[in-house]
Amino acid sequence: MNKVKNSVGAHFSVGRGFVAAFEEAVSIGAEAMQIFAKSPMQARLKSVTKEEANDVRNFSDRNKIKALVVHASYLLNFAKPISADAYQIKSLVEDVFNAETLDGDGAVIHLGKSVGMDKDEAIKNYVENIRRVIRETDGSRAAIILENTAGQGSEFGFLFEELGNIYKAIGDKKRVKICLDTAHSFGAGYDWRDSKKCKEALLLFDKNIGIKNIACVHFNDSKKLLGSRVDRHEDIGHGTIGLESLKNFVSELRKLGGGSIPLILETPEGFESYGEQMEKVKHW
Repeated sequence: MNKVKNSVGAHFSVGRGFVAAFEEAVSIGAEAMQIFAKSPMQARLKSVTKEEANDVRNFSDRNKIKALVVHASYLLNFAKPISADAYQIKSLVEDVFNAETLDGDGAVIHLGKSVGMDKDEAIKNYVENIRRVIRETDGSRAAIILENTAGQGSEFGFLFEELGNIYKAIGDKKRVKICLDTAHSFGAGYDWRDSKKCKEALLLFDKNIGIKNIACVHFNDSKKLLGSRVDRHEDIGHGTIGLESLKNFVSELRKLGGGSIPLILETPEGFESYGEQMEKVKHW
């Protein structure tokens, strides 16, 4: 078994500034972070300034944070046909550069929704739009990180085979990585509660995409049932996946070489319960 222990962290608000977010993270023992570099619900651009980046680098405990990702806007749907100069493209390009400016690993973007379009056409659009962002961020070391969905509504990319086909079609494994969300995948039908099925699901992921291509795990319990195709996060150990099942997920992930993948909580109680939840996971 891979003995490496995953860094554990959570999503933190930058409402009081980037350094304040890092201070909050370190104060409760986080080793990994996710942030929004700008409002996720407003169609506006906002680049991280050199001054903000320098302030983060000069933060005395910056080295305690081993992994950082920027989450892109919720308004982006790359399944639509998008012009090269559209807000959606500019926004993700900006967040890739924001991640790099903050010495982060990359920018997380959801898979798309077909919303009345033919699904094959929607996936084709998604692939081309991601390729465009790759071209426009050429030379950046920050990755574009695709997050699996629960299959809610017209979402695609919830089955690992389909996600793998999309990943291969984009064709740049150096610049494009995956964020595996445990609640989304549980909603999509992957049963992390059963030891055998958990192992089989991760082997299926490895076959179609590669565990080595996971940039981070969104580590969440679920409010909804297995296969519900609904995305609703719950605090670790308080949902339908359960504490022991999530512990087993981490164990199986490590067996497949995933011991260095950051585990990032996006659980509903937020900052008030992050410390307690992270402490549990760190002891696994």
